[in-house]
Amino acid sequence: MSSSEDGEVAVVDGGSATGQQTETEAYDLPDGADRVDVLGEPGVKVVDREADPQERDVAVVINSPPSTCEDWNAYYDQEKDDWVTVAEDNPEYEADVPVVVVAYLPDIEEGDADIRPVESPVELGPLDVTYYSFPPGRVKIVDIPDHVEVGADSSEGNASDEGGEGEASDESEGNAAEEESSEPPEWELSDEFEALRDRLAESATVDVEHTEEGPVLAVEKLGTSYRIQEDGTITGDGALQDRLEDLVDEYL
Repeated sequence: MSSSEDGEVAVVDGGSATGQQTETEAYDLPDGADRVDVLGEPGVKVVDREADPQERDVAVVINSPPSTCEDWNAYYDQEKDDWVTVAEDNPEYEADVPVVVVAYLPDIEEGDADIRPVESPVELGPLDVTYYSFPPGRVKIVDIPDHVEVGADSSEGNASDEGGEGEASDESEGNAAEEESSEPPEWELSDEFEALRDRLAESATVDVEHTEEGPVLAVEKLGTSYRIQEDGTITGDGALQDRLEDLVDEYL
């Protein structure tokens, strides 16, 4: 990670709508660094390229959900009675790239102090600060904090000269096996829980999370996240809480 000297802006190679920017940035990313991956790191500071340069507020990356711009809802259109995805809201940018979720620095400083400093993904559901979703090509990197490692994959070539390569391989295999064994099971949804999922998916984004305790429905609607357990427990405090409780009572 390095910033340009004397306030000059360093040029980063790139095209237009693929997350590789045409407007220069304040950082000259090292060779091999993936700009989209960098934008997925909590704490990276950006500005909206389409905002007036004289009025640009700095925003902070707070989350990088495992969704693309064409899958992530930006807002609910009351007139059309339907969701508008980030890709639909930004047709000039690539659609099948990871979405970047940010909150503006002034809002963070005045609002939820519990998330500062932003060094890990912020849970969006209970967040009191308004957040926004962008395609990576629309934002410009202005600062990369020290806790973010930027660079090419350095995992290769770390083995010692004498037999180190084999030892590293054995250790990696052992770690992989340990990680695999610690993964939660893939739960089979009950008929009632599956019916609830299908009903919610008609008007919201719904993912099934497999936890140690059982399956959980992760629901994103009207910019708020909710989690519904198979026993009917709902977490998340938003305007749709009562409606979700009614659906849970109806299906479970």
